[in-house]
Amino acid sequence: MYCTHQIYCGKVELMSHSLQPKTWLSIHGSEKDEKLANSIFIVGGILYFCLLGIMGFFERQSSPQQHTSKLPQNLRSSLIPDFIFQRQHIQKDGKVFIVEFGDYECGPCQSSHTELKKIVQESGGKIQAVFRHFPLPMHKNARKASLVVEAAAEQGKFREMHNFFFRNGGDISHWEEYAKSVGLDLDRMKFAMHSSSYQYVHADMELGKKLKISTTPTFYLYDSNGEVIQIYSLDSIRSAYLSPTTTPNTGDGCSAEVDCD
Repeated sequence: MYCTHQIYCGKVELMSHSLQPKTWLSIHGSEKDEKLANSIFIVGGILYFCLLGIMGFFERQSSPQQHTSKLPQNLRSSLIPDFIFQRQHIQKDGKVFIVEFGDYECGPCQSSHTELKKIVQESGGKIQAVFRHFPLPMHKNARKASLVVEAAAEQGKFREMHNFFFRNGGDISHWEEYAKSVGLDLDRMKFAMHSSSYQYVHADMELGKKLKISTTPTFYLYDSNGEVIQIYSLDSIRSAYLSPTTTPNTGDGCSAEVDCD
């Protein structure tokens, strides 16, 4: 005996292709047993379809094809404007860009920073990384860290300050000492933090809102054709663009936003 299940507006309808429950129970049981059997059939049907729904949800989450999207042209061009190439020391001729919206106090961002460093190194210059600031409200120091990084970028030290905060989990208590150690002018930085740096960080956050970003890190893949795809795992970049025989690049190719030391 087997059953097929049909759902109409949330109701499970059971159809037997051999003995109906009532016929079966007239042979083997009482009316009480019939009610119990019907209840079991209905509950089993509901659980079956719930399980199918859960499995379908996780399958969609794990499938990158379900999450590819082409952004409107104005948002695509906003991902990497010219001033970012200049401030983050990024080569414009990169074939593939990974654009990250991140937060310096975000634990997963710190972990992905290490993985992103490896990918940029191993790509031999094919992949470059771009960082956009998206400090989350619950991280009280993340916004200030972003302001410090952009102030350092004005003096050509984006990479140094960017890596400093990721190495230290967004701790801002010793940033001035480190800034001095890499030759930054603190007075210029503090002035920039209330002017140009604020504008850059604010612009990143506004773009993130237009993209409906709510979590960090959020990654976008920007290829040489100008297409933009949101990616949910850096492993997909590794499998798509890096071969097992790729030779790690330990030179200037890592100057996108990560330290190759």
